[in-house]
Amino acid sequence: MNLKEYVERRIKITLNDGQILIGNCIGYTNAIENDPEKDSIDVKVNKYIYEIYIDEINSIEKI
Repeated sequence: MNLKEYVERRIKITLNDGQILIGNCIGYTNAIENDPEKDSIDVKVNKYIYEIYIDEINSIEKI
């Protein structure tokens, strides 16, 4: 899964626990620059920003 392709896109993410987030992807951090060493994206949902790690994502789509 290449998370970089979702930056500056409106997305729908289904997490492994079944939660669904719909918002704008506003950033990407690769594993080398992240602690813990996992790729992640920042998603803005309403006024909140969530950092979602790649291993938390069940599915992701552009909407």
